[in-house]
Amino acid sequence: MTLYYRRRRRRIILFIILPLIITFLAIYFYSEISRNFVDLSQEKVYSACFNLINSVISDKISEIGTENIIEYKYDSNGSIIAVNANVVAMNILNTKIAEEITNNLSKLNNLYVKIPLGSFFSSNILAGVGPDIPIRILPLSIVHTEYNTEFTSTGINQTQHKIFIKINCTVGVLSSLSSRTQEINIEIPIAETIIIGNVPQTFFQVPQQN
Repeated sequence: MTLYYRRRRRRIILFIILPLIITFLAIYFYSEISRNFVDLSQEKVYSACFNLINSVISDKISEIGTENIIEYKYDSNGSIIAVNANVVAMNILNTKIAEEITNNLSKLNNLYVKIPLGSFFSSNILAGVGPDIPIRILPLSIVHTEYNTEFTSTGINQTQHKIFIKINCTVGVLSSLSSRTQEINIEIPIAETIIIGNVPQTFFQVPQQN
């Protein structure tokens, strides 16, 4: 009888401890997967949005032409004395870029960025092993555009002038593991030139936001 009760007690203990161990391991692996999933999916989502935005900006700049947006005035010695902007053209460019990005982000409803499940465990052995997790990207906010200008010294008596367009938007990231939002901030140069001599005293104020 003593042996019987010992075996029975061991079984009872096993039935109690085993589910606890399984539950603990499940929580641990889910936590580890979720943590790595967020890091990896952020990179994938940013990369997809960057490629999309960069492509849109390149296309719209090609349509309008940089020479129709910015005008450099020179003196008799060939030195730049003023940098002027076609504000109307810049605002049109702003609007076209924002609209096109919004439309293309909407098309990302059917885009699935796949990440190997094995990569979530931070293991070189498991990296690339396992099923892929589909991710859907959804636009959640209006695309905001903003111009920035910058003068940078590049050498003796030389200054580089750059114009950037900054894109800001918020997207939703949906998957079977989690749902979250991600803010996308991208700044891309759209024009640049090297100024020899003094920085011109007259230069345009770019439109700030659309």
